[in-house]
Amino acid sequence: MACCGGGYPEDRFQTSVDKNFFCPICTDVLKDPVQCHNQHLFCRACITEHLKNSQTCPVCMQELTEEALSKPARIVTGYLDGLMIICEHKERGCVELVELGLVEAHISVCEYKPVTCPNERCEAVVNMADLEEHTSEDCEYRQVFCEECDENMSLKKYGKHGCFISKDVQVLQV
Repeated sequence: MACCGGGYPEDRFQTSVDKNFFCPICTDVLKDPVQCHNQHLFCRACITEHLKNSQTCPVCMQELTEEALSKPARIVTGYLDGLMIICEHKERGCVELVELGLVEAHISVCEYKPVTCPNERCEAVVNMADLEEHTSEDCEYRQVFCEECDENMSLKKYGKHGCFISKDVQVLQV
């Protein structure tokens, strides 16, 4: 019944999660929880998407609007924030286990976060920790300077650059 990918998959958690803390729409652990006036909990993204098509709570079927949603009790957010979750970049190599309440802060600085090379025309995606090495040593689109013609150009262009080739030909002729 997954809908919008609103929640966190249960298998990312260190321990099992109480059944009361799952979204009835996406069936994952609640993310950014909100509740209806009868205290039915949902991921904010899931219920917002649901309310585009139906103006009722999917659990109690009572009338519901986005404006009527409220934050759950502190005990709910406290429980969720204290759960230990595996970083979403595990597949890229991150082994961090962090409290759910701190996961967004971790993800923003995670060394395994995928980033796109900033060099023009390069579309390589590397781990954040590897970006500097990629942009300065590995990227074929990194800027290099041709001392023969005093021009900056990409390494890829430099390999086919005219004065670079003519210099090699001159060396061979001598």
